[in-house]
Amino acid sequence: MGARGSSLVGKAVVHEKLMPFTSYGKKDILEMRLRHLHDLGGRFALGRRQFASLLQEGEGEGDSLHILFDTDKNGLVDAFEVIAALTMLSAMTIKDKIDIIHSLYDFNGTGSITVDELTILLRTVASGAGKMDKGITAPSTREVEELAKWAFRKAQIDSDAEINKSDLDDFCMTNPTVRTFLDYWTGASNQVVIPRGELWSDPGFKPNGSSLYFSLT
Repeated sequence: MGARGSSLVGKAVVHEKLMPFTSYGKKDILEMRLRHLHDLGGRFALGRRQFASLLQEGEGEGDSLHILFDTDKNGLVDAFEVIAALTMLSAMTIKDKIDIIHSLYDFNGTGSITVDELTILLRTVASGAGKMDKGITAPSTREVEELAKWAFRKAQIDSDAEINKSDLDDFCMTNPTVRTFLDYWTGASNQVVIPRGELWSDPGFKPNGSSLYFSLT
């Protein structure tokens, strides 16, 4: 999803500090949602302290991740963007990821959302994903709006009405742009960006006489 959404190949490449979230399951993400609702009052904007509370990090421990999401450097991050992004990064199934992200924007609890809510949902997911993986270029507002409207047209629903969860599921699973994006995050990220000047190492690898290696001496 995004300018390169239909050409994403392989798996997401994220910063090493995000790697622990690749093992998150449905229970972990739902508990994060509950902390957002009950401990943080469902607030949209999170400062460093609230962000650390959401992730259950000690004060100061989550600062590097807060900076990653705070791209406009105003000291605040979008709670929904963070939850949606970490949901995409998790080890959950595609279906579970769609369910949880959809629930973020199903404000009235009916199971259906408006075209404006879907637009915000798509933009939030793409924005959060782009902050975690620099290989993703966030789409323009117009591109996101057109994708949301196309979902309604495919479901033969007027844009003034609401799209139900079943129709949205079908769209996400069959639309090439959305499905490629979802597959890109499926199985969690198994790659990490190596900081400049550092070398990759595998303590579990036992070299033999035919191994090629880089001498550190």
